[in-house]
Amino acid sequence: MLTWIKNLFSTPVLENEFQTQIARVLNIILLVILATTIFGTAILIPFEPDNWLFDLTFGLFILVTVLGLRRQINRGRLNIVIHLVALVIWIASTVLLLEVGTTRDASISAFFIVIAIASLAMEGRGAIVYGALTLLTSIGLIAAEMTGLITYTPNPTGIIDLFILATTIALTSFLGFSSVRGLNRGLKQAQENELAQIEANRELQAIRETLEQRVAARTADLERRALQL
Repeated sequence: MLTWIKNLFSTPVLENEFQTQIARVLNIILLVILATTIFGTAILIPFEPDNWLFDLTFGLFILVTVLGLRRQINRGRLNIVIHLVALVIWIASTVLLLEVGTTRDASISAFFIVIAIASLAMEGRGAIVYGALTLLTSIGLIAAEMTGLITYTPNPTGIIDLFILATTIALTSFLGFSSVRGLNRGLKQAQENELAQIEANRELQAIRETLEQRVAARTADLERRALQL
């Protein structure tokens, strides 16, 4: 049991440092989603006793999904995990917005998570693709609300809104921190590589000069011997 928990929280070591960093970020994202789901389910069941079966089933579904995605991370299938997580959050957010009938809901903040997570794929181009997707979704929802295709059902702010907002803030903050930290680490590594290259060039230049001196000395020695003969 302890080994299983340790493996759940540990980050796999993949082919290179960049992939390992992405795997670490994805691992933390999944753990945050899992922790939020477990905590939220435990609180929602007492508050919504009539929906306890749905809440429990949804919590178990999230648990199984997270464990399955963790397995894919261990196998190095990072792009698959990124797209699946982004798509699931996008679909869930869109369904919730359709249910309440407006974009003026905390669920729309999850679109920012979708874009941030998608930025990890396709060398950053995923942010553009999913940004366009969420923008078109938002435009479609607003148009549907304006034309009356969906009807806004006012609901008092509840604990679900709190969890959605808290999860969005937590994941967005973490992704921002990870991005800046990764950028700083990359710049530092580039500077170290540049200094190492400069030092290597100096050593090569010193070796070249030494060889030229030896060749000149050897040539002079041979010329001297030739004159003596």
